[in-house]
Amino acid sequence: TSLRVRVVAPPTAPLARISQHQVDCDGFMYAGQPRKVELVFQDDQLDLVWILFPAQEKHAFLEAFTARYGKPSLEVDFGSIYLAANAAVRNAPTEVLFASERQARAMMATLQASPPSSPPPSP
Repeated sequence: TSLRVRVVAPPTAPLARISQHQVDCDGFMYAGQPRKVELVFQDDQLDLVWILFPAQEKHAFLEAFTARYGKPSLEVDFGSIYLAANAAVRNAPTEVLFASERQARAMMATLQASPPSSPPPSP
């Protein structure tokens, strides 16, 4: 229903060296509902897709992601991370995240460099 392009200057995203743009959309259909979506481009490459949803839907998204991708690879303060899909369900704000391969590698390097905040899921 709406679309807005924002130029973030200077770039603040970790992979952006030259440019960062964010496209904000309202009314993007996802999981049967119109949602707000944020598309983050770093140096003209789409690296992050954030799809916002109300907190009361979090459990349903976790169930759907687990049914599709298996148990979360990691559960940290940020949320539940599904490495097989370069995806996550974020705790706060409640959002679904899809990341490019290069973004996922950068995020994992950051997670591995920081001490664990919660125990890893049991096998």
